Amino acid sequence: MVRIDDEGGIIWEKNFGGSGEDSPENVLIIDEENILICGRTTSSSHDFINQGIGGNDGFVMQINIDGDVTWTNLLGGAEIERITAIAHSTDGIGYIFSGFSESSDGDVSENYGEWDAWLGKLSNSGELIWEQNYGGTEHDRAESIVVTEEGHILFTGYTSSSDIDIEQNNGSEDFWVVCLESSVSTEMKDNIDQLDLNLFPNPANDLITIVLGDLNAIVQCDITNASGQLLKKVQLTKQNTVVDISAFATGIYSLRVLSETTPKMYKIVVY
Repeated sequence: MVRIDDEGGIIWEKNFGGSGEDSPENVLIIDEENILICGRTTSSSHDFINQGIGGNDGFVMQINIDGDVTWTNLLGGAEIERITAIAHSTDGIGYIFSGFSESSDGDVSENYGEWDAWLGKLSNSGELIWEQNYGGTEHDRAESIVVTEEGHILFTGYTSSSDIDIEQNNGSEDFWVVCLESSVSTEMKDNIDQLDLNLFPNPANDLITIVLGDLNAIVQCDITNASGQLLKKVQLTKQNTVVDISAFATGIYSLRVLSETTPKMYKIVVY
């Protein structure tokens, strides 16, 4: 990384990383004194000591205006991850990142096949708050990200898929633009520890089972499609509730759980 003055003269230059390959993808100016760098690394030494998860991990690093490292964090699983862009979160807490993932373990909860576009939120000190993947069963990547003042998350990239989150493919790799209407996954990840609820199997194509640990906390569940249209109401009356989704078309649906405290959102994948 190089800092230059207004006339292009070098103020300082420093290298960061470890004994593997370390590739920056983007930078974000936090304020007048701090900068974020994101990218991918194969290292687990020096600046990334004892942090490596898989062969290729995404990384986020904060440095100060003099080029001194404040903190680093590696994110990913056993396969390939890369963080390609990062932006300020509109709630003033942390950052939203985009990239792609091939894992379904470690920091990555799901994988539909090949690469998935991968988004997440980090705290101000770099801890992972939530993450979510988007795409289909082929190669899907997010290359840039913008967070609007209203809280909408937009990302661009490319896709080779024609299923799950992708309605169609025009051939080979298509340019891909996505706007997330609301940060559904923020509620899902921030509150999941407060609600003992699980869905399986997910993805599914005929039946899903909702397993509930604390029945007293739940009133009902609404299942909606990507347009927000209500498709089914489910009343949880016992610990295991089986829901028929055989009539649903292939795609992503939302399970909105109405609790005594805060509504929670979960994703259902139908194939």
